[in-house]
Amino acid sequence: MKKLACLFVFLISTSIFAQRIDRKAVYTYSNDIEFTIYSLSKSRFVDRPNYKIIAEKGKRFVTMILNFKNKSSEAQIVDLETIYLVDKNDNLYPIDHFLKTGFRFTKSDRKQKIKANKKQKIIVQFAPGLPKKEKIIRLLIGEEVIELKYK
Repeated sequence: MKKLACLFVFLISTSIFAQRIDRKAVYTYSNDIEFTIYSLSKSRFVDRPNYKIIAEKGKRFVTMILNFKNKSSEAQIVDLETIYLVDKNDNLYPIDHFLKTGFRFTKSDRKQKIKANKKQKIIVQFAPGLPKKEKIIRLLIGEEVIELKYK
């Protein structure tokens, strides 16, 4: 019973003190495409098909679920090679791995086509690992730096 009470207190305290990404914040990818960050997480291990990657001691891999929305009446392209995570020292972390969600999870070309007036969720993982206590505050898309919003 003591363990259960301790676990309950731990879960409540982490949810109170943990900074959460604002899911309602809308960011601009281009004139026709906007996106939200559905989730942001850090982990020491990353599972890939047929193998597992372990971050260096004191480092964590960052995973985000990005929800893109095409606002135009024509198909648009999201180029994942133009998206980087930026740390406090202005180091860039590229997308190392991604999965497109939908009927099946698929990994294909880094240039993702989004149909007219449609949404697409893409899970992205950045590498190499960042220091585990560092707060993720910026993304670089093309030449524009975007400040992330937290609750």
